[in-house]
Amino acid sequence: MGDTKNPDTGVDELVRLAGPCADDEGVVIANASGELVFASERAADILGIVRLGAGVEDYSALHGVFTEDGRPYPSSDLPLARAILLRKTTRGERLLIRRPDGLIQLIEVSARPLIDAAKRHVGAVAALRVLAR
Repeated sequence: MGDTKNPDTGVDELVRLAGPCADDEGVVIANASGELVFASERAADILGIVRLGAGVEDYSALHGVFTEDGRPYPSSDLPLARAILLRKTTRGERLLIRRPDGLIQLIEVSARPLIDAAKRHVGAVAALRVLAR
């Protein structure tokens, strides 16, 4: 199991709490500190690269995230960040991704907090789906 900065909740447990996803979705999981600890292969394909270990403040800049009209998307406003920082669930938010290879994709993101059996906030999960390339 990977270190998630929460000695009680490892990466395998966070993945279990996140549950299954659709075949066309990518999944990114952050621990309770907001550090990215897991990304599915599909998530890496959608984003072009996933920088495990990145914190909330770095999400947008490291992963090329923009609003639909092309403005930089503040990291703390992203669905995964809101799930970590505010424990808020977001469904169907549309974002532009500029991958390192130059491909721009419109994606839809849903995110939610991860809560363990003891009702502790232990992380968050985001599901990503490509709408248009």
